[in-house]
Amino acid sequence: TWQRCTVHFKRNIFNHLPKKDMDDVKIGLKRIFDAVKVEDAREFKEEFLLSFGENPKLQKAIETLEEGFEDAIQYLNQPSKYHV
Repeated sequence: TWQRCTVHFKRNIFNHLPKKDMDDVKIGLKRIFDAVKVEDAREFKEEFLLSFGENPKLQKAIETLEEGFEDAIQYLNQPSKYHV
């Protein structure tokens, strides 16, 4: 499997966010990648999409999240000693 760097991936997503009033969106995105189990990360992503998916200002950021999500959480499929 291929692991995409989560730091750079989040940075790519954040670059597509509007500059103002995005604190809740950023917290929601960070929550996804703070998950310790792959199931939790997927659940948090779905909750994020339910909360913010209808916002047209976030369309490009959400597309970026959808396209790279599975590659960015590959490390969660490995034993936790490798997560760092």
